[in-house]
Amino acid sequence: MTLRPEFPAPVLQVLAALWEQPTRWQDSATLARQTGLPPERLQATMRFLAARGLTQVTQPGKAHLGQLGGERYRLTADGLARAVIALAGAVPPAG
Repeated sequence: MTLRPEFPAPVLQVLAALWEQPTRWQDSATLARQTGLPPERLQATMRFLAARGLTQVTQPGKAHLGQLGGERYRLTADGLARAVIALAGAVPPAG
């Protein structure tokens, strides 16, 4: 029987990037560079995480069409706990 991962790969990539500095607000452009996700995928992933209460979002300004917005993100307490569990489960055992 194959275990289904709790989160898809793009979500794990974003959780890992946010987990590196969990209490610091991180902007969209930085997260896009860290994860290698295109803007559309990053925005969809951030909506997914925010809808589940795993991230907080602040929107200081509006973006122009085709550009990443000025949104900034950080993990909630629940997001941090879920990230630790999801990321630990995503790492294959050594050996």
